[in-house]
Amino acid sequence: MKVTVTNSGNIKSLEHDDKNLHVEFLNNKIYEYKDVPKSVFLELVKAESIGKYFIANISKKYKYELKN
Repeated sequence: MKVTVTNSGNIKSLEHDDKNLHVEFLNNKIYEYKDVPKSVFLELVKAESIGKYFIANISKKYKYELKN
């Protein structure tokens, strides 16, 4: 499931592949966050502030790698 983000100053799109979360930033860099549950992805998409939710609940809690 891919979601285009329109209300974030830093995140362009989000995609979840049933195991990992792919985050594309406005600078076109894509990071893959490993083993992020789909429930966390859905909470992220519904968050009032995607950026704040991402920082508080994902960015420092899950292993990641730069994909491009």
